[in-house]
Amino acid sequence: MPTSTAIVAAASAGAGLIAGWVLRSFMRAAALKMARARSRSQLMSEDDDGDFTDDEDLSFSDDGEYKMVIVIRNDLKMGKGKIAAQACHAACGSVKKLIKYNPEVLRNWEMCGQPKIATKVNDEQSLIKLAEQASSLGLVNQVIRDAGRTQIAPGSLTALAVGPGPNHLIDEVTGSLKLL
Repeated sequence: MPTSTAIVAAASAGAGLIAGWVLRSFMRAAALKMARARSRSQLMSEDDDGDFTDDEDLSFSDDGEYKMVIVIRNDLKMGKGKIAAQACHAACGSVKKLIKYNPEVLRNWEMCGQPKIATKVNDEQSLIKLAEQASSLGLVNQVIRDAGRTQIAPGSLTALAVGPGPNHLIDEVTGSLKLL
């Protein structure tokens, strides 16, 4: 039979765990509310060299929801593992750009749970057109060119990440695409 001291210690530990969990939940909710309440964010724009600059102030109002869309070329008939690797290359490339050029958008996306959607296009020209459209809206994007070590010819464009960015802007570029 447990002693009264052991019972008190166990109850105190349990109460501490519950209080910590509740406090953490409130803090996360407050941080998410603050991120969504921002009425203005700055996006980076890509210059002619393919580098992102911070000299343009592209502002937008948003609903506080952010996402990333991965676009895969369907005509290359890549295997599942190859598709996964190319999607990861694209996602990592976009995130690395945001770390450097716009960490606020990255934080907002993280606060939304880092949503990602996988879509497809039928050819290289469609992929290029989407990347150009994303750049024109000031959205970070990353096109992946394969090294050609496995299934795909060297230099082939395989994938594109659009965003992370505000849902309404991402949808302007990728909203009509079919899911992968």
